[in-house]
Amino acid sequence: MARFVFLALMMVAGTVLADDRVIGAWENKDEGIRLDILDGFKPNRGAVLAIEQRGETRIGYWETTASGTKLVVRYDDGPVIFGGPETFSWQKKTFRKVQGITEDGVVALRQDEKGFIAGLVGSTWVTSGEQGEYRQLVFKSTFSPDSGVVETFSKAGKPTALGPWGISAGALKVGRTVILEARVSKNYMVGQNPQDKFIVFRAAESASPPNRIDLAQQRSEFLDALVTDSWRKYEYSWFRDHKFRPVEGPFKGRMIVLDDNKLVGGSNWEYSPSTGVLKIEHREYVGGMVLGGTLALVKKDGEQEFYRRTAGGASKTYTVSDVKVHKIDETHATELAEVLGGQFQQRKYLYSFEFGIDGRTGFIHEWRSVPFTVTAHKMSPNELVAPLGTEIIYSVEDFVVFGDRRILKRDATASRLRPKTESEVLADQQAMEATIRELGRTRLILRVTQKNGDVRDITLPFSSLAEIKGLEILTR
Repeated sequence: MARFVFLALMMVAGTVLADDRVIGAWENKDEGIRLDILDGFKPNRGAVLAIEQRGETRIGYWETTASGTKLVVRYDDGPVIFGGPETFSWQKKTFRKVQGITEDGVVALRQDEKGFIAGLVGSTWVTSGEQGEYRQLVFKSTFSPDSGVVETFSKAGKPTALGPWGISAGALKVGRTVILEARVSKNYMVGQNPQDKFIVFRAAESASPPNRIDLAQQRSEFLDALVTDSWRKYEYSWFRDHKFRPVEGPFKGRMIVLDDNKLVGGSNWEYSPSTGVLKIEHREYVGGMVLGGTLALVKKDGEQEFYRRTAGGASKTYTVSDVKVHKIDETHATELAEVLGGQFQQRKYLYSFEFGIDGRTGFIHEWRSVPFTVTAHKMSPNELVAPLGTEIIYSVEDFVVFGDRRILKRDATASRLRPKTESEVLADQQAMEATIRELGRTRLILRVTQKNGDVRDITLPFSSLAEIKGLEILTR
């Protein structure tokens, strides 16, 4: 009986502990820190979103016990000491209330999923990243109302991540984060994960519904958007550019993958008008959608992949008319040498084609150049010879041993490459840049096939047939 009375007194004490004075938005102007202190999902405990002027953000919690109210924000843990209804001190800093937080129009996910989604996609949100960085989030529904893409931006508005979100069995999943309890209002989204840690989003501004182009209903518009400029996909914790280009026809081509403007891969892509399936290499997508600057593709199992339009593009839509076809033929040796002239790159290697006098034989050169530096008693790290730095080099027979990391063998195979001087490097670089710019221009070429089968191409000083009224061949 005594134990029951004790538990009852504890329950009464629990209701008395509640201190609503802490709820609200508080600010320390001297250091530019704002604390948004919100209700949680249980009595006497709630969420905190801390945003500093220089862009650092942190999420924590507040808790009221018999000894008072405390705030815990990452590594900062201390009591709240009120100086009145509008001020308190914490961590030797004084905060003043800048506004009350009533969270009007609160919608709980488990009670009204449709209303919760409307609130989630209806605003852009500010929150904290895993490393305490300021993040802006934009949620968009894609192929169903309860799932889609979440786009992450830095404080400067630069895209930093792209991932999925979805709702299932009353829980919200954002990327890899599962949120079991969630509510949304006009100003905040507050959630709690399975470890009872809070997730807090603060509304920045209203989000307008994006323009939607659905592959199933607007095939031409979707394919035009697909092959316009380039798209960025979030892979391996960073973005890579993907260029979809029609090659064999309007429905078939290549997806070219670039990392920091360096070619790192490519895949075949093809759209089937009969089945409505978009195939990229071995992956099949049964649906596609463009939402403003976002491309979403969905597989048969419902898994989605996302791309974001690369900023600063020329808004050029590529067609098969942009593709130049070059036949590999003995009679087109001159053209082939021109097409394969200069320097090429794929992944870590550079390539060049050297044609012999006959125009039919030659050499393909593959190489890469990796810098090194000798400082003090160490050859500085480079991925070719000394990934972790080398202090001793051994030589035995025709082998050179770099520490315990790499062995090279002397070789007398015929080589056609040689080191360049700095002036040669600069001259070749400028020449190649000029060639690349020239290739980007549209040229009008007169192709003459001689009786012996040889083909000669003559570049005309025009960029379009529209500039030519007539064409005659005269002998003098």
